[in-house]
Amino acid sequence: MINGRRQIQLLTIIAITVLLIGPTLIVADAAFLPYAKVTKTQSFDRAENNHTYVYVGGSTTSTISNSFMIQEEDVDITSYSYGRTSWTESIQSYSGPAEREYFWSSGSSANWGWLSDPINLPRFYDLTTEKDDTELGAKQFYNVFPLTVGEENTLFMESGYYYVGTFNVTTEEFFHMTLTGHQDENELMGLVFDFQWRAVTEFYLDGGDIEVVPFASYGNGTYYVMVWFYGADPAPAPLDILIEPVVPESIDFGEMVEGNLPGNEFVIDEDGSYIYEEKRPVIYTYKFSANATQYGCLSFLLNEPDIPLATYQTQVIITSTFYIESNPDYAWMYMPNTPSDIFYYSSFINETYYITIQGMGNTDFEIYNRLVDIPDLPLNDEFFIQNWQAAFIRVPYKLNLGQDSVLRINRTEWNSGFEWELWTMKDNERWDTLILSEGSTFESASTIYLPAGRYLIIATSKSQTASGLYEFNLGPVIDGVGNVNIDVDRILGVRVPVEDLTFYRSNFTLLTHDNITLDMDIDFMHQDGYIQYSTIATLGNRQSGTGWVAFGVNTTSYELGLDDTSYSQFLTGHVIIALAPYRVTNNTGGGGGNELFGRSVDIAITFDEDADRIITAENTVTVGNDFIWSNFTLSATGDTSERYALRMTITPGIWVNISLHTDDVTSGTIYMYQDINGRPIYLTSGSIGYTFTGTLTDEGAFQFGSVGSEILIVIDVQRSLLDEGRLDIGIQPMTTNTFESPPLPTYYSYGATPGPVPLGVDPALAIGGVAVIGIVVVVVVIVLKKKGKI
Repeated sequence: MINGRRQIQLLTIIAITVLLIGPTLIVADAAFLPYAKVTKTQSFDRAENNHTYVYVGGSTTSTISNSFMIQEEDVDITSYSYGRTSWTESIQSYSGPAEREYFWSSGSSANWGWLSDPINLPRFYDLTTEKDDTELGAKQFYNVFPLTVGEENTLFMESGYYYVGTFNVTTEEFFHMTLTGHQDENELMGLVFDFQWRAVTEFYLDGGDIEVVPFASYGNGTYYVMVWFYGADPAPAPLDILIEPVVPESIDFGEMVEGNLPGNEFVIDEDGSYIYEEKRPVIYTYKFSANATQYGCLSFLLNEPDIPLATYQTQVIITSTFYIESNPDYAWMYMPNTPSDIFYYSSFINETYYITIQGMGNTDFEIYNRLVDIPDLPLNDEFFIQNWQAAFIRVPYKLNLGQDSVLRINRTEWNSGFEWELWTMKDNERWDTLILSEGSTFESASTIYLPAGRYLIIATSKSQTASGLYEFNLGPVIDGVGNVNIDVDRILGVRVPVEDLTFYRSNFTLLTHDNITLDMDIDFMHQDGYIQYSTIATLGNRQSGTGWVAFGVNTTSYELGLDDTSYSQFLTGHVIIALAPYRVTNNTGGGGGNELFGRSVDIAITFDEDADRIITAENTVTVGNDFIWSNFTLSATGDTSERYALRMTITPGIWVNISLHTDDVTSGTIYMYQDINGRPIYLTSGSIGYTFTGTLTDEGAFQFGSVGSEILIVIDVQRSLLDEGRLDIGIQPMTTNTFESPPLPTYYSYGATPGPVPLGVDPALAIGGVAVIGIVVVVVVIVLKKKGKI
């Protein structure tokens, strides 16, 4: 159960440390940044069995915090990291007492198809010590500092620590952030987050380099610059940060801009020798856009001197005002090829694009934006494309779908030489892109689900001699099962409503009364585009007197959601059943029959819940704080193989011990489904085996952590039917600690929360008119304690 005996105490300790810089003092050209150290400690409660369980969900600030484990003695840790269809067990031991660096991480990121929003799955930790009364806990901290847009500031950083700068965005459209390092032995990397904690851009600074990081504004609010500093030098190293707002120049259709990237990091010294000097690269950002019905093509060319004059490689980045679906969400970024490339685009929901070019060495560049008439993608018929003369080409097509559809791509030549990529935009300003895979034949191609909308499809040649015949087979998605008619070598989708943690059965019957055998691919697809279960059905009919009977079989059924057939639980919403008949054979053709072309077939489809037929008995329980039983009586006149289901309602983030007591059971297997926001995740019997002890034939037990509010445990048993049997299931929720991360940094300016921090130089430290820099550190400590303890 979740421990409710907690309180949060906020202790603010202001510690001012003054750094005196020897007899030779640094003149303060830039403002030196004070920073606040935000610390959070948490003590863990033990469970009833003297284990300590910790649940780590998809924490936000754990990715920007230094993290530690507090232990008063030796500790053994077993962690269970959830994936979509399994979990991973890891066992480690640590000597104590200690306060050691330890990363309390969540599980892996998971998605359910190319249209899915990825989520972080949780991780559970099981900590054990020899003594039962020793303290275990966690500590996290990061350093937060204020940034002022338009002013250069210097931050002193210690190696191995996280620093988070905050700044306010109001009316600015675009920024150039200049980062200047001052020490060759040190490196840093980081991210810029917007006000919704979405990653705007990422950066890396090698030693004493100078980098300029471009990024767009995604709305007003507090933005964050997260820096992780690491390096060989133990001494604090300075980092100069300058965030400058820029107003990108628009490039309209039919316009071309030209520019030059001057500068050189090799300069002539007074004695005439060449020396290397770090310099800020020259940077330009332009913007361009279309509208919902237009398509544009932006092309650029670089002309670098024949004799290289710069050590900085020219960079070209295309960004936009939308995000791709990841975890966390990232701003969309495209890195075109250099020294030239073309970029086809459409502003699907009136989004703006930006192109940034930066470098030096007297490199010339040209950017040309033009309106283009992009052809419709040819559908359900083969077409030929070819590259000739050029190193590579991009061929654009548009696809506007008025209804949800399913797609298969096959090439009809073996020397296919193009890669296909699909781009589209969701209504929530999420950018979706998908590499389209093709098959050498229609039946070997994968099925792709495409919701109604506008798509831009780009073919990119893989070589100078690339060529190929391609066929894009597109079919509609219709609602509801029943009787359908479909042509061979075409595809059709049927949509039916479903819920996760539910068993289904689907039947397919050949209704065409003819002497034929049909081979057909069947794909069951999530609404997010993932094929959960795929199979091939072979159905046939033949005439017998005046009627028709099966030739082999003329109907087939599939159980969906069972561990012994396939893991095929669906997302709550709907499933798309894609039918792709690819061969009809004449049963009277002799010699194995002969293939018939250009035929259509009639198929009857059913799709129904199937729990009553496949589940011997099902119990439902609600798990609270106390131990409970769920009991099954196994009839003496039952089946030799039976399936029992236990459906649990529970709070997410609870470690649970399950005990099993049986009679008249000779063997069995266990598997489990959990609901997480309408999405099923799965533990196989092999995964459950990580924690299983004892045996199912007498007494056994296993443990797991709840990640959703509903859990379905399925137990398959084999019985000898000698006596009336029993299956008694004991459910013991354990005291579980929910791992708490520090709060998100809040923006503050000098002289404001979290403490009075003076701006500028303390006059008392001035020596001979030269300012000595004072570094002010404000420490904010958040302690999560047990009630009644200090």
